[in-house]
Amino acid sequence: GVGAPNRVVLRGNRSISGDSQPLYVIDGVPIVGDPSDISPDNIASLNILQGPNAAALYGSAAQNGVIIIETKRGTPGAVRVSLNQTTQLLEPIHNIPFQNVYGQGIGGMYQANAESSWGPKMEGQQVATWSIRPEDAGAQYSLTPQPDNIRDAFQRGYNTATNLVATMGGEKMQGMLTYTRTDAAGIIPGNKLGRNNLAVRLNSQLTDRLSVDAKIDYMKQVTRDPLIEDINNFNPTKQIYMMPRNIRTEDARNYTYTNASGIILQNYWTPGSTLGLNPYFLINRASNISPRERTIGMASLSYQFTDEIKLMVRASFDNVFNGSEERLSRDFYARALNGRYTVSKRNTSLFNSDFLLTYNKAFNQDWQFDVNVGGNIRQERNSSLSSNTGVAMIVPDFWTL
Repeated sequence: GVGAPNRVVLRGNRSISGDSQPLYVIDGVPIVGDPSDISPDNIASLNILQGPNAAALYGSAAQNGVIIIETKRGTPGAVRVSLNQTTQLLEPIHNIPFQNVYGQGIGGMYQANAESSWGPKMEGQQVATWSIRPEDAGAQYSLTPQPDNIRDAFQRGYNTATNLVATMGGEKMQGMLTYTRTDAAGIIPGNKLGRNNLAVRLNSQLTDRLSVDAKIDYMKQVTRDPLIEDINNFNPTKQIYMMPRNIRTEDARNYTYTNASGIILQNYWTPGSTLGLNPYFLINRASNISPRERTIGMASLSYQFTDEIKLMVRASFDNVFNGSEERLSRDFYARALNGRYTVSKRNTSLFNSDFLLTYNKAFNQDWQFDVNVGGNIRQERNSSLSSNTGVAMIVPDFWTL
């Protein structure tokens, strides 16, 4: 789904419980996590280090490999402005073969409240409805295969990015500004993303010996209902795939009903289940709004003392904020019988500063003497806060703490 985390493995899964993700280095500086927040339109080049070179350059942090990214710079010449837009369409592809011979039940016997599909053969016989809505009490329907009930729960997704780039500068100073707006929707209804990326970079040759490189990248996005993966009960894909083969789409979409007390409850073929949910109830009655902000800054000064001696001093920071506001309506069974409201915030900051003094002396075509002396200071901070109502809200659907 859109807004889901990325996973890249360069050297295989090297730990059963640890992290096998590579180290990401952008413009010479390690960052927090992965670079998925950076606009692809702002990337100039990408290189991968997998062997001893990675550890030699970046130490133990590079044990899983390194992905080195260089972002774009300004170029000398007249002001140039470009505008482009890309659009991708996403279609669900189902490679799992589902049987469409047997309906709800176990051992060849029909059970209206079963979650499995090993009941009788579906041959159009009349059976009691699974629906627990009062208006459906005593109703029967024809037991027939529903080969499209899984496909019907998905939608066509899209990803649209509009990018504006402006470059300018002379021989001694160049600048670049990029802005990208991204709008996307996943194949699960309700899964949406809106993102803004803004980047500014300046390069200047202040004197014949002193040069400066500075940049700042800012990203702000909001993801609605990010897709939960694995076998989690709140994974809509899991609940869609668990639908019995005789469940008609039009019936499943009647995912709620109102009882005699005027309370809205879930309409599911296995009431009180500890594993299953009506997928339409999950999609429409559970919401998660996840804001995210990220700022990456870097400034570097290089001074050429002589033709052989050069000093580079650099400082950078990477600050990431993640928030989440989860709302579960009443009747998520044991997971949240009367609903649940959860608010969480997490902030991660990485401050990095380093210097590198190099000496290069070529004696002749066959002999060259190189010396590098450097140092690095790295500081990482993490803070988080989370609060929720627990599994039983005092006033259902009253979203406050």
